[in-house]
Amino acid sequence: GVENTIRIYSHASLFLSRNEFERQAEPDLVIIDEAFMSSAVSNMPSIPVGDVTQHIRLDGIPSLGFDLVECLTEHQGDLSYLRDKDIGAFEFNAVSIEGLTPATSFSAGTTQSRNVRSAKQYKALTRLLEIAAREIEDQGRDSFGQLVHDNRKTRNNNRKNDIVICEHKSIRVSRSAPVLYLDATADPIITEAYLPALQYHQIDVHQLAVVSQVHDRTGSKNFWNSKIGPEQENLSEPTYDPRHNDLASLIIILNEWVKAGESPLVVGNKDLCEFLRDHPKLDSGVAVAHFKSLRGSNAYEDRSVVFITGRNQPPIDGIEQQARAVFGGSGNPLSYDDKENLPLDQVDYWLSARSPHSPAAMTVPSFSDPRIEAVQKQIREAETVQAIARLRLVWADYQKRVFLLSNLPVEMPLDHLIEFNDLMPDRLEMELIKTGDLPLTSLGLEKMQDNLGLSKGAAKKLFQRSKASDPKRLLTQLPTLVRTTVQIATFDAKVKRTSTHQHLYLPKDYSGSPTTSLYTPWTEAEVLTHLTAGWGEGAISDLKLEYLYGPEPEVSGEQYR
Repeated sequence: GVENTIRIYSHASLFLSRNEFERQAEPDLVIIDEAFMSSAVSNMPSIPVGDVTQHIRLDGIPSLGFDLVECLTEHQGDLSYLRDKDIGAFEFNAVSIEGLTPATSFSAGTTQSRNVRSAKQYKALTRLLEIAAREIEDQGRDSFGQLVHDNRKTRNNNRKNDIVICEHKSIRVSRSAPVLYLDATADPIITEAYLPALQYHQIDVHQLAVVSQVHDRTGSKNFWNSKIGPEQENLSEPTYDPRHNDLASLIIILNEWVKAGESPLVVGNKDLCEFLRDHPKLDSGVAVAHFKSLRGSNAYEDRSVVFITGRNQPPIDGIEQQARAVFGGSGNPLSYDDKENLPLDQVDYWLSARSPHSPAAMTVPSFSDPRIEAVQKQIREAETVQAIARLRLVWADYQKRVFLLSNLPVEMPLDHLIEFNDLMPDRLEMELIKTGDLPLTSLGLEKMQDNLGLSKGAAKKLFQRSKASDPKRLLTQLPTLVRTTVQIATFDAKVKRTSTHQHLYLPKDYSGSPTTSLYTPWTEAEVLTHLTAGWGEGAISDLKLEYLYGPEPEVSGEQYR
């Protein structure tokens, strides 16, 4: 029979030149799995401004490099600045930089090693001149599309001062080769630049998950990173305070999921994740992974719950540079917005059929040019979708949980829209997690939780600030196994006069696989004994014990694209 040959490449190999062996035969089929844009626009060449002004010179126009830099830095690439100086394609084409070429002559009689200079500077300047000549010659173009000044801050707070050549790498797949491209976040606007004339087919699938999203926080990188400093101070104190800041509260929640026998994954920006990995209070059962390290990975398919802390929001300049690389040479110039005043777009939340919420939307900054906006979504929204997909929800054997700690709408049906404080535990929530039971009145707190040392006034204020008036809000962040087995006791208690009270009970013990539902409920006799120990002998009457609520429906019935 005919022998079949399968070659497997990384995404980076998509943009390498085909070798002689590969050019001898066309593949019968090319299969591309997952998005590849980041590989196409990575490591764009840049040239220090000083090199441009030093080497781009011409007899009669010694300031040509200075004029080009001035155009890009002070005039946002407006070509009229150069054209008004009678600078055009001829001038850029006439510049010679051959003195920078690292070409070294070969002599068979020479045995000494030679110091061969890098060709990086020569190639970058050559390409810069070619693009400058081509774009200034295009009379339909008002500004440079593939050349831009970069003065962003680096990680050590220095500022760059480079000219970036925004040009994507050429894909190695020939136009005649059949292509099967598999990507849940594929965007035809971007894909067309690399793989034109594809036919797109949408495959709807069921994701076995309950999804909750906060709507009152951006969950930005700055938001979470600003908690690292306070949390470091918290760790240095003689006594660690789990209520010190939002990051400390998140760790309490993550640890509670581990305690319940679940296996959480937390995803966030790289700085936050590096801090969490070394955090002495974070349970070792919590997996931590940062954005841009997850695509295609099956390492977390057995995780039962994921917390997405924020979103992968790149700098606006970085988004525009990638858009320039993909579309800047297309012949249809991009439209650029004021970076300090981006237009706003109203984006709807996709609510599941079982969601109790009315239609809702979020106003988010966007780009007026749909191509730049497509690049932003491919970096930002798509990265969130990819992070969620690491739990492999389509093939899950049981219903998993997803918590989105950012208000950015994503392409996934939501079951619960919650406030940030509904997810993060307040003092009474942590007391419930710690002890497994909680009085739901201030008087009950005095009687049953005297270890808190609260006065009557302090207990009343604590309840006013807490979510305890709505027991279900107290349980939002707890695993399904625990939430569906919570019991609530309603009873009359006599202290001078008789009044009605409630007390919340988690199951007496809970652990093991998330696929099981074994637990030990409280009996009325056990609850009566427990309440009597706090309220006093004979104080409890008309006791009624019931489950707070039942389990979630198995699936939302929504299809996920």
